[in-house]
Amino acid sequence: MADNLKQPCGCEETPVTEVNGTSIGVLQDLDQCDSTVSELVCVEAEVTITPTVDTGDVTVRCVGNPSFTQRCRDLPGFTRAVNNTCRFRVSQVVCVNVPIEIGADANATLGDVFCGPRSNTANCPTTPPTTCTFTRGAWANRQRTLGLQLLADAGGSIVLGNDAQGLSLTVTSANYDAVITGTVGPSPQFRQLYTQLLAANLNVLNGATCPFIEAQIIIANNFLATTTEANNTTNAAASAIQTQLELFNSGNAPGCPMHCGDDDTI
Repeated sequence: MADNLKQPCGCEETPVTEVNGTSIGVLQDLDQCDSTVSELVCVEAEVTITPTVDTGDVTVRCVGNPSFTQRCRDLPGFTRAVNNTCRFRVSQVVCVNVPIEIGADANATLGDVFCGPRSNTANCPTTPPTTCTFTRGAWANRQRTLGLQLLADAGGSIVLGNDAQGLSLTVTSANYDAVITGTVGPSPQFRQLYTQLLAANLNVLNGATCPFIEAQIIIANNFLATTTEANNTTNAAASAIQTQLELFNSGNAPGCPMHCGDDDTI
């Protein structure tokens, strides 16, 4: 499968996740984010041409020799000038080339801003990520050995949630396969949440991180720790959160690393 293409820096609005009746959005903590958008514009120009007349350089030439006896009034074709001024009309057809420059000025205004989770320490990455992301299918198959190694390097366990609170789940080497393949959880929505959250944690441990996923992991952990049962409301919230995690794992999250191109899917 070809790599997913995305903008180098995310500028689109992050989808809002509703958790326990509260809308939570995530705004990337970036100094600046540049993107290019386009718009078709039809422009009409009204051109007015104003003719100008210039005599240019006047030249005078004498015709014949001066005469002491011949009067101007006696010369054929000559008539007395009015107010001693000779006036005549001449016409000329001209073709006018009119260069026109048509452009446009664009003005961008700030739209809605959504505030995300806070940190009481400097929590923004200082260097860009050096790796790409794997899907949960890759972590279950081709990257399984790497996933188990990252789990061991993290102390042998990864907590999805907070300790044993609510519907939190601790992942170890014993239940790694069951969690990453989506067979653990009180409902299909929570099973998907566990597997996508585990995959996101593994991607971060492997060096693929960004402010978007760091905030989404916090949201997911807080949700699991404060949720005690699966019902219509919590299932919908779990589904919305796992969608954001999957967006990151597949390399499509704004401002985050791209997908590694692994074609493992489950």
